[in-house]
Amino acid sequence: MFNASNSSEYLSKFIQNRDASTATVEEIEEIVEEGDLAAKVVDSSLNSMGQEISELDIQSLIELCDRTLKMIAFRTEMQEYLKDRMESVSPNLTSLIG
Repeated sequence: MFNASNSSEYLSKFIQNRDASTATVEEIEEIVEEGDLAAKVVDSSLNSMGQEISELDIQSLIELCDRTLKMIAFRTEMQEYLKDRMESVSPNLTSLIG
C-alpha cells in the first residue's frame, strides 16, 4: 500500500503527471511504486463510470498539492530549527530525548 511517509514525493509526481486518463501501468507504478496497486488504479480508471474531472477541479487539486508541499517543507524547516535550538540550549536533554 502507499506509504504516507513519502507523501511529498507522491504529490510532486501527481503534479508532474496530471493526465492519468491514458496512463499505463508502468507510468502509474512510477508514482505509487507498487505494481499491484498500479494495476488496480489503471483497471479502475478503465472501468470507471464516473464523470470526467473538469479543468477547474484539476487546477484546484494542483493548488492543493502545491500548498501541501509547502506545508511539508515548512514542517521540515521547523523540525531542523527546533533540533538546532535544542542542541544549543540544552544539549544534555536533547541527547536524552533523541
